[in-house]
Amino acid sequence: MIYLSLIHNIALLVALTFVHSLLVRRLSRDGMVYRLLSGLLFGGVSVMVMMTPLILLPGLIIDGRSIILCVAGLFCGPLTALVAAVIATAYRLWLGGVGALPGIAVIAEAASLGVVWHYLRRRRPWAMGTPALYLFGLLVHCVMIAILLLALPAADARHLFSHIALPVLLLYPPATLLLCMLFLMMEQHISDVETLKRSEERMRLFFGHQLVGMAITSPQKEWVQVNDKFCRMLGRTREELTLLSWADLTHAEDLAQDLTQYNRLLAGEIDDYSLEKRFLHKDGSIVHTNLSVGCARRSDGSVDQVLALFEDITARKQADDALRFSEEKFSAAFHVSPDAIIINRLSDGMYRDVNEGFSAITGYRSEEVSGKTARDIAIWVDPEDRVRIKSALCEHGFVDKLEARFRRKDGAVITGLISARPMMVNGEACVLSIASDISERKLLELKRDEDQRFLQTILDSVSDFIFYKDKNGIFLGCNDAYATRYIGLPKDRIIGHPDIDFVPDRQLVSKYLESDRQAMESGSPVLIKAWITQAIGHKILIEVLKTPFYNAAG
Repeated sequence: MIYLSLIHNIALLVALTFVHSLLVRRLSRDGMVYRLLSGLLFGGVSVMVMMTPLILLPGLIIDGRSIILCVAGLFCGPLTALVAAVIATAYRLWLGGVGALPGIAVIAEAASLGVVWHYLRRRRPWAMGTPALYLFGLLVHCVMIAILLLALPAADARHLFSHIALPVLLLYPPATLLLCMLFLMMEQHISDVETLKRSEERMRLFFGHQLVGMAITSPQKEWVQVNDKFCRMLGRTREELTLLSWADLTHAEDLAQDLTQYNRLLAGEIDDYSLEKRFLHKDGSIVHTNLSVGCARRSDGSVDQVLALFEDITARKQADDALRFSEEKFSAAFHVSPDAIIINRLSDGMYRDVNEGFSAITGYRSEEVSGKTARDIAIWVDPEDRVRIKSALCEHGFVDKLEARFRRKDGAVITGLISARPMMVNGEACVLSIASDISERKLLELKRDEDQRFLQTILDSVSDFIFYKDKNGIFLGCNDAYATRYIGLPKDRIIGHPDIDFVPDRQLVSKYLESDRQAMESGSPVLIKAWITQAIGHKILIEVLKTPFYNAAG
């Protein structure tokens, strides 16, 4: 009978764990409300077990309150243990009897030992092991029996020891262990649930806010989940994607390669693969991606789900294509240009590369100048030219059409027109120079200057007035007679001006302009007569023959 009563109390305690688990699921275990409500729950159950006790003597009862209170202190801490102990103490005082004060002492020791073990478990993990919890239950109930034996009269104490000590020590420590294990299982379950929720939340945030597109599919390539980034990459909504297959979205030339790797994944040959793959945007454009595919397998090795990551590299591909095109254009220009193209290292001026134009102009082949400087091959006729170019690079950051003289390999001197810009070559600072051979042009310019001086000498030796204008009536030149005897100004002050700037007679200016127009429109010489006042003040009658002259453009 004694064992049945005690087992009945223990069964009631086991039910406590289920009710408490419902409470824990709805409240934070670190909150004050949880501790107070747990105290009320443990206190209420303590009252319930005291309502159905094992009565040893009038006023002396045995029940499972010691198990409840020590577990309350162990798992919920001092506040819960205090609330539960106050409730249990109030009810035990109300019951009264010879065992009231010993019963209150048992309540206090059970709750206190539970709180002590609560702090011990934080510092010593072994305190929550099965042997330690059994010893914990044994300690609580050994102390409980000792309190009762010391507090009761000798006769009652002998009766208690002979009838109840053995059943209590046989059943209550294992019951305490059982209840602790149930609470530990509940804690572990709740912890696992919380961990799973946090993991799912992290996965949701990770999946939804990725910088790359993500998609989860079934082994049959049915869409399970896609993130917003992937939808934006393809310009489609999730609903639109569900109506399309992988083949519909994949560039036709990339489908076979992807399918081969995917089938190897399903067959278990590989667990993941990566490749560059092109997808089709909704607007018809091509989206270049780095595709990475992995899978989660079931226990039998078959594929459960497939996870795909898509890095949009369209901009990078376009930049690479543009760079490649630019490099090809530069390479083509470098090799076919008749001008000399030179790349020198900025630090020491060493030649890194020269084109065929350089060889044609200077006579030096690429291999003859490689690893050398301009000083090594004495290519500068005047070293000051090199200094001027270097100074212009330092001051302005570029050189634009500076003339310099060079000495060819055969010793001949040529004139070049140089432009230069700094550039980076494989991370190294260099200078790109382009030089044109203008030797023939310089000779022509010298010849033209000689011809112009010769012509001007002839014009200046003529006593008649000679001048020439452009089609807008602006003076381009004249002889000494016209400048000094008619206008009265040096030639350089006449060039660039119209008649009206020097001739005060407006009617005469109009006559000049009209004759200019007639000559240009007719294409034939026009003769006019006019009275003019010379610079010295004499008025004379002149005949002016104006003849149109056409350049190559007509």
